[in-house]
Amino acid sequence: MNTTANVSSPKKKNKLAIFVIVAMLAVFFFQREPREPMGNAVAAEPQSAERARVQAAHNDAYKVRRVIKDAQKDPESFKLASVSWHPTADALCFTYRSKNGFGAVTVSRAIYGRATGKLVYSETLKGFASMWELGCSAKDEIRFNV
Repeated sequence: MNTTANVSSPKKKNKLAIFVIVAMLAVFFFQREPREPMGNAVAAEPQSAERARVQAAHNDAYKVRRVIKDAQKDPESFKLASVSWHPTADALCFTYRSKNGFGAVTVSRAIYGRATGKLVYSETLKGFASMWELGCSAKDEIRFNV
């Protein structure tokens, strides 16, 4: 008498389960809509141009931060409090703390005009307060961590 039963082996069940899962994932993947329709490719260009502009300002902020730090009497005491970019004025505004020549910690500010490439420190220019008010008090600021 034939005593073999029609029982599937565990290996066959595992292979079948894997096949079903892969098939379901393939169906799910190919039925999804694309993230960005092809018709919006032109509309995405201004957004990417703005992103590139922000990235360039961030890169400049990083470089200028290094210049400001290196210009201090005690560069190791330099602590950056804030950096913001104001697109309308295209200015990077820095507030920082560092030790002066007498060892006292002072709060200072600096403005970097991206269009002119000039860096102006609060201690070196008469009328700095009005420059800060014009370039760094706008509501369109973007803050950076550098």
